[in-house]
Amino acid sequence: MQTAADPHWGVRVLSLPHQVAASGFLVVSASWFEGTPANNPTFNGTNLILMAHAQTTIARLRIVHGAMYYLPVTAGQSGDIQITYPANANRASLSAVTVAGATSMVGVQTALANVSPSPLTVDMRVAVSAPAMVITLLSSSAQIDSVVTGTGHIEDSNPTLPLLSFHDGRTYTGHAAVGTGTHTVGYAQDPAHSPPPSPQLIYDAVMLAGIFR
Repeated sequence: MQTAADPHWGVRVLSLPHQVAASGFLVVSASWFEGTPANNPTFNGTNLILMAHAQTTIARLRIVHGAMYYLPVTAGQSGDIQITYPANANRASLSAVTVAGATSMVGVQTALANVSPSPLTVDMRVAVSAPAMVITLLSSSAQIDSVVTGTGHIEDSNPTLPLLSFHDGRTYTGHAAVGTGTHTVGYAQDPAHSPPPSPQLIYDAVMLAGIFR
């Protein structure tokens, strides 16, 4: 898993060098606050395919965005992953992983959460008819740490976004190798992390899950 992040207002472009170790699907997860949906990222100049974009608005009218993209790739490919955010975006992050051996993108699910006060919890039930790899993204306005939930759900990245004020946000990505059946994967407030008091302790989150096999 590779990541890039920029906490500042007005971030426009994030770039991330990536080399494909095994053929499959390149999956790129992006999160940001404010503005409109971002342009589809590119890998070595080729546009990735949008799987899903979701957004929600928090108490201070700041918009939380999460998006997931994919592209079939072959071993040995290399280049920069680049995404252009809207002009007033901030708290932007970018994560990339290759799902080795996958030959199809089965589907994608989205979930939104709004919690006041904490704890923040968001999850979804993923049903698959054959073994699959689930890639997850959490884009959260919470100023607190989260942990992955669900059997076999493993955290892959938590890009560094220094805390600047309340609602500064967190971004996480994860994965779960699941068998046939229905599985619950999600994110929840880290029970070891108690948030500081705030009169506007309202947390919003966007969660996405892409399913590959």
